[in-house]
Amino acid sequence: MQLGTRNFSAYNRNLRRVMWAEFLDAQLRIARAHQFRALIVANPLDDTASLTAVYTQIRQSEDRG
Repeated sequence: MQLGTRNFSAYNRNLRRVMWAEFLDAQLRIARAHQFRALIVANPLDDTASLTAVYTQIRQSEDRG
């Protein structure tokens, strides 16, 4: 049963996907932190950007026009 307009339903679905992706990103970062134990090799995951930071940057650029 649809409770809102199609646009609202699409917005809701996309928002849930973004929130789920951010949750998974956080969980994977926690898991990777415990798996990476080599002290001689530089951590290749230090330079990766989180999804939250990417989404925030996109939102801010869209707000500016």
